[in-house]
Amino acid sequence: MVYPTFTPHLTRRHLLRATAALVAGLALPRASRADEPAPALPAEPGTRKKILILGDSMIAGGVGLFLENGLRKVHGHEVRRKGKSSTGLARPDFFSWPKEAAAQLEAFTPDAVIAMFGGNDVQAMNPRVYARRLIALVEDLIEQGVIPILGAIQPRRSREMEPWVQRYNSITASVAHAFQLPYVDFHQAMLPLPGMGLAADGVHPNVFRRGPRMLPCDLTDEGLTGG
Repeated sequence: MVYPTFTPHLTRRHLLRATAALVAGLALPRASRADEPAPALPAEPGTRKKILILGDSMIAGGVGLFLENGLRKVHGHEVRRKGKSSTGLARPDFFSWPKEAAAQLEAFTPDAVIAMFGGNDVQAMNPRVYARRLIALVEDLIEQGVIPILGAIQPRRSREMEPWVQRYNSITASVAHAFQLPYVDFHQAMLPLPGMGLAADGVHPNVFRRGPRMLPCDLTDEGLTGG
């Protein structure tokens, strides 16, 4: 099966919708206008998938929670999430994602793995190392019969780091294209949001608030103004 490598005009609604379609082995729905409602795609009998979500603080925090809750509660899939802050593919001496992925696959045996890395790797400014290690991880997952779904790094407010983010995202997208894998462009989804949907640190997504309450998975029009 050949998967699309880009999802144009992606919003957070479409991110969940697209990911659910991809893990179900379906063709990606056409990109629709931002004002069009995204219908739920509940898992039909016999189509329920096991989905493993791996990544850095994006997955440990609100983005991972958003995907996990949406894929489980809205679309009916079985989901397991493992996120660890301040990690990536660049420092296996600190935390080895290939070893962690192997352990997770043995324990959970997923159909698909959503892998979102690069946010911390980009700080090393060594794209060749990132590319080599990402390819190795993808090959390991494919050899074990799992479909990797790759994701982009979110935008950065730093003028120095944003070009590097785009370069690393190009690498991830190229790897997805080379292996004919799904690629979900979270970077593009955040760009049109107020302040690019970023928190005060200019790195992590912000969270929609209603008064004192934080609502990270609010999919209303108002809630989707947050990262």
